[in-house]
Parts: sequence; structure tokens; C-alpha cells
Amino acid sequence: MFNPKYKLTNEILHDLIAVAETKGIVDRAKILPQQEIKLRRQAIIRMTHHSTEIEGNQLNMGQVEALYAHKKIDAPDRDIYEVKNYLHALKFIEKMVAEKQAITEKVILKIHQLVTDKTLPPHHCGHYRSGSIYVVRRRFGMSQETLYTGPDAKKVPKLVADFVDWLKDSEKKEISPVLVAGIAHL
Repeated sequence: MFNPKYKLTNEILHDLIAVAETKGIVDRAKILPQQEIKLRRQAIIRMTHHSTEIEGNQLNMGQVEALYAHKKIDAPDRDIYEVKNYLHALKFIEKMVAEKQAITEKVILKIHQLVTDKTLPPHHCGHYRSGSIYVVRRRFGMSQETLYTGPDAKKVPKLVADFVDWLKDSEKKEISPVLVAGIAHL
């Protein structure tokens, strides 16, 4: 079973308390519905831009904002698909949360399908990979550097199943959702 190793340090505990205090302030804030919509929109645009930028997407914040508003932009198709796909995946996740649906392998594969639509061959979208993956840093004039090598493809279904089981178990053990989110992101 997936069993992440982490230590609850004073610094982490301090940060968890700060998050809880901030959440309390936000929960008590009197935000007008129009302001809430504007803040949510800005957060989605920023999150989409930065998350796709990490993956090498070249669109700027204004272009992401235009796509969010269903406007056409002049950019490479792949970059446009990546942003649109990310936005579709966020809507799917928001719906899942609203319906209080559990995270399952099927849900993870659905998110994968949404995120990779038209950027990978259709037979790869929403399915476990069959080959190796690497995160590589390429710099002009220098040899490429492998930053990460993914686990063997044959092990991925079991690793995902173990991770999903750990997520369910973390709720039973009442592990802070902030810690769970950090571990999941890592």
C-alpha cells in the first residue's frame, strides 16, 4: 500500500494553523456574489496558466483568459488544446466535488482523458501508459538532463490503486486535507 513518509514538523504545523485561520477568515468574509465570481474566475485562469506553463505551454495569461471566455486566439493548436483540456478537467472536478463523489481509478483515468484530449493519440487518453516516461530539462547549447524517471509502466495500475486506497484511508484517519493535498501533489 502507498505509505508516504512525512514528518509533522513545527513549521508544517504552523503552516496548517495559518491555513485554517485564513480559511476561517475567508468563510466569514462578506463577499458579494459578483466579487466571488470575479475572484473564482481569476483563480481558475491563474491556476490554468501556471499549471500548463509548467508543462511547457507557451500561452500567456491574457491568452488563457481569452480561452476561458471562449474567444479564439492565434496560437499553436497543442497549446490551445492543453489549456481548454485543463479547463474542462477543472469543471469535471468541480462537479465531482459538488456531488461528493469519491476519487477512484476510473475518475483519475477520466481526468487523464480530459487533460490529454487531442494532445495524445486517442488510444492513450484515459488509459494507463504502456511505456516509459521521463521529465527532461533541455537547455540551449547543453546536453539534456533527466530530472525524473517514472515507474515501470506495468507497475502504474497497482501504484494508482494503492494511492486511491491511501486517499480513502486518509479520510478515516482524519489526516489534514492540506497534508493529503500536498502529498498527492508531490
